[in-house]
Amino acid sequence: MRITKRSVYSGLAGVGILLGTGGLAAAATGTDAAPAPAAVVQQTDPATTVDNEGNEVDEGNEVDEGNEGPETPPDYTSSVQTTPEDETADAAETPESEAAEDAALSALATVSPDEAAAAALASQPGTVGEVELANEAGNVVYEVEIATDAGGEVEVIIDAGNGSVLASAAE
Repeated sequence: MRITKRSVYSGLAGVGILLGTGGLAAAATGTDAAPAPAAVVQQTDPATTVDNEGNEVDEGNEVDEGNEGPETPPDYTSSVQTTPEDETADAAETPESEAAEDAALSALATVSPDEAAAAALASQPGTVGEVELANEAGNVVYEVEIATDAGGEVEVIIDAGNGSVLASAAE
C-alpha cells in the first residue's frame, strides 16, 4: 500500500476531529479530557553546577541543552493565537499526540510552508533549511532555518497567519 500526503493528512484530520470531540464532550460534562500529568522529581548530582537558567553545566562549561529551564515568552505576537503548549507534558508525548498537535496547528495556519520560506528569504538571504510550524507560547509561527551566504545560520520566525517576519536570531 502506498502512503500519500493525502492519506497522511486525512488521518491527521481524523485524529484532530476525534480529539476535538473528546474535548467538547469533556467540556460539556465538566470533566477533564485527559488525566493530569504526574509530577516529575528531578534528582541532581551535588557536584553538578547549574547556570542562571536552571541548565546543568558540565565540567567543560558547556550547557546541557536537554535540561532547559522555563521558556521565556517571545517578544512578538502572531496574528494566529492558540493555547500555549504545556512544556511539562513533553515526556508523555506520543507520536499520535504530536501528529494531532501538528494537525491542529496546520488547520490554524493560513500561510503555507513555501510562503513562509519565501518571506524568510526576503528578509535574510541564503539557503532555506528546515521549515517547521510551531506553537511558541500560544503564537502559531513558522520557524525557518536559513544558512547564510557568510556561513552562519539564522532562524527566522514567520507569522503563520499573514506571512510577516516576527523575529530572527543567529544560531
